[in-house]
Amino acid sequence: MLFKKIILTVSFFVSLKLISQSAITNDYFTARYFSDGKPGWSHTTGTGSNRILLVFVTNAGKNVSTDASGVSSVTYNGTAMTCLSKSEYRPRLKSYLYYLLNPASGTNTIAVNLENTADYCAVGSASFSNVTQASPYTETFGDNITAALSTISTPYVNDLLLGFCGSANNVTGVGVGQTQLFEAGSASKSYVNLSSKTSAASTTTFSIAIASSSADWELINARLTPTNAQVLPVELSKYQLKCFDGKVMLDWTTDSELNNDYFTVERSQDCRFFEQIAKIAGNGTTNEPIEYFYLDEEALEGIMYYRLKQTDYNGNSKTYAPLSARCEKESLEILMYPNPNHGIFSVHFPDYNNDVLILNSAGKIIYKQFVSSNQTQFNLEEIPAGIYHMMSHSIS
Repeated sequence: MLFKKIILTVSFFVSLKLISQSAITNDYFTARYFSDGKPGWSHTTGTGSNRILLVFVTNAGKNVSTDASGVSSVTYNGTAMTCLSKSEYRPRLKSYLYYLLNPASGTNTIAVNLENTADYCAVGSASFSNVTQASPYTETFGDNITAALSTISTPYVNDLLLGFCGSANNVTGVGVGQTQLFEAGSASKSYVNLSSKTSAASTTTFSIAIASSSADWELINARLTPTNAQVLPVELSKYQLKCFDGKVMLDWTTDSELNNDYFTVERSQDCRFFEQIAKIAGNGTTNEPIEYFYLDEEALEGIMYYRLKQTDYNGNSKTYAPLSARCEKESLEILMYPNPNHGIFSVHFPDYNNDVLILNSAGKIIYKQFVSSNQTQFNLEEIPAGIYHMMSHSIS
């Protein structure tokens, strides 16, 4: 038997709540270049909470054939900073990224101590506030081809992505979507490029053109996360309720999914105590829009409240704001014949110019057809035998 009942759309309610995140504040940038001496400079740090200070150092040997000696320490206001990442793919050029959590506000001295003070050194500093107090995520790359390329991705909304590049030759340009924040140096150079992302699971490729294919370069990527950042494994573009002859359907669409295990549909009569009524599998990780439905055939009379909960593979979950609807049963005469059938049947609708959807028991659309008259024939012979729901959705 193919059909057991028909469900007709009579009304719907729409509600979508978007969540915004605070951006990281860039307090200050500076850059210096040194040779034959101990580098030191003044840096001004703001007063915002949850601060972080970053110092980038590019070290080159005094002579072309001499390897870089490296950095022994970096201090801010006399406090030792921690080496977050180093890139030493090309021995003649070495790059380092240091950080310090909650540095003292105001203007203080940053000192970089080289293993060999005769080396060249290009440096830069930057401080930010409203940053998660943990080591930033970093990756390193290095080579001597004509383009410095690296890619960094983020699962968070409004992460700040930075690319720190040191080069032993002139840099001729930066990639699309990047902002060059500083440049320092001559025989060795330091550059910082920035790209701020506003969607989850996004990726930025840092690309910096090098003037000479024989020039060494080192590149360090870093990712800073706002203190109130949220992982958004699922981005909803639609989240609404619809009524069908006294039944309630929760209808939602994801624009993208990241490690999405499943959804839970919950129901309540008072918007205080919710019960789980359905569990629907997610689609893991995808950048394609996915539409979901759940039909509550046991909806009670009066106003009902429904909400959606999403759970990751690692067990983290997010609950969306509840929606409400009052769905009264309609007495509309709909004729379908023959029923049961073997996949070929006709349906008489009191209204037409509708989209008709066929849904399986999991609420997934398996067939869609536009009807322009009140009597339409359907051919679903290729669909396996079972019990399905028909939904006539007015487009007016």
